[in-house]
Amino acid sequence: MLTREPIRSICFEQIIPKWHCQPDTFPRFLPVVSPEEKASNEMRLFRLQKHLRDMPCHPSGEQREAIKARIKKEIRQFFAEENEKNAKALPLGCPPQDGRSQEGLWHKFEIECHDPHTRLAAAKETFPGESANPKTGLHTRPAAPKKALLHEFEKTIETFLDRANAFDETISTESLWQAMRNYLIYAVIANLQGKSQDCHDAILGYSLLYPYTDNYIDAWRRTSDDKNAYHDLIRRTLSGESASPRNDHEKKTMRLLYLVLDHYSDDVARRQDAANLLLIMLQAQEESMLQIHRRGAKKLDAAEILRISAYKGGLSVLLDYMISIGFDCSERTEDEMCFYLALGLVLQLADDLQDLAEDRKKHAQTLATACRGRKARERFASRLLHFAWDCISGFSPRNPELHHFILRNCQTMLLVSVAQNAKYFSKDYLKMIDPYLPVSLSYIMRMGGDGMLNGKSVPGGKGVGKQRSAERQKYAGRR
Repeated sequence: MLTREPIRSICFEQIIPKWHCQPDTFPRFLPVVSPEEKASNEMRLFRLQKHLRDMPCHPSGEQREAIKARIKKEIRQFFAEENEKNAKALPLGCPPQDGRSQEGLWHKFEIECHDPHTRLAAAKETFPGESANPKTGLHTRPAAPKKALLHEFEKTIETFLDRANAFDETISTESLWQAMRNYLIYAVIANLQGKSQDCHDAILGYSLLYPYTDNYIDAWRRTSDDKNAYHDLIRRTLSGESASPRNDHEKKTMRLLYLVLDHYSDDVARRQDAANLLLIMLQAQEESMLQIHRRGAKKLDAAEILRISAYKGGLSVLLDYMISIGFDCSERTEDEMCFYLALGLVLQLADDLQDLAEDRKKHAQTLATACRGRKARERFASRLLHFAWDCISGFSPRNPELHHFILRNCQTMLLVSVAQNAKYFSKDYLKMIDPYLPVSLSYIMRMGGDGMLNGKSVPGGKGVGKQRSAERQKYAGRR
């Protein structure tokens, strides 16, 4: 059975030291996105947003299916382009792409990495079963994800959304999106583990628990007594004690907990493991309440914030991992546990970076809000990019099909989060990230908080290229 102490030991004695070992200079290994690719991405985003805007408030079944078909077409095209990029990608142990040969890149990397142990770690095999180039020590490029995988994602995401809406017809779009993000993390992990995705009760319940529990706990208007009573209800339910919900929200929370637990009702040991890990997660959420800074509350230092973030973030992804292997302890490995706990910290800190403006208003204590001044925030963002690359590229999954895809998307998520919080970063730093953004910096800055465009201009339309270029030059010239 997984217990609290081994998990904390990995988080505090292995993952946090790895975080501190990362450089805080801007990374040189990010893939450059060409202006043509940025324009293509902007046009695709515009079309997707238009499809969503075209959705009536109460669409008929026929209207819903027509819009879903358009969105699916855009997603298929996106994955087709991702497949092409992956087929051309260098192995994860390789330094930045700059148009030269792998041998030339590797020679440059050897010069920059004087420590032979660093070079060895960088060249570590990340795709089992593939042969290494004897000259460079690098391995052959990864295979592009198969079309069958895309269809699997489409099918299970649609099933998840249908089941989530059936569970709660009143669920908000924001909460549904949060839950779907959780489901997607599970789906990617299942693929890494060589498993088939399955939108069963356990992952449905766990994915929906996040918006139901975290948003309730994070609500600053809610009293401590309410939060403590809510936590007590969850604790009693997971411990097998009788619990009486006080309102509809608590009833739904109990139903979600039982969706997870009852999925393993045929195996007492696995059911107990699921309950125990959820209890540990509850404790981590209680500790994270210290990050909500109120008058008279304790002010946390950076080390305390990092410990809370590593533990809570790591546990959230560890649960996805355990669900993907059906809480089968015989399948669990130490390396996989370390990786998924580290990935949890990457995603937690990515969320904190994305929510920087909102968390500053709420006086939430995160590593992002704890940074004093632009230079400190830039060092934090750069360290996070290095940390994500180190954690993901250094892991050898059972199935490497989505390995590059995860790294690319983590990097994109972090870079876009910086761009969305542009006023908290210097103009020089924004100019540094611009070549690696999936869309132009000016495009991101024209987007509203809801992800929709401000104004009616169509990206890629007549005259827009010149306008975007002029905006970029104007912005880059400001100091």
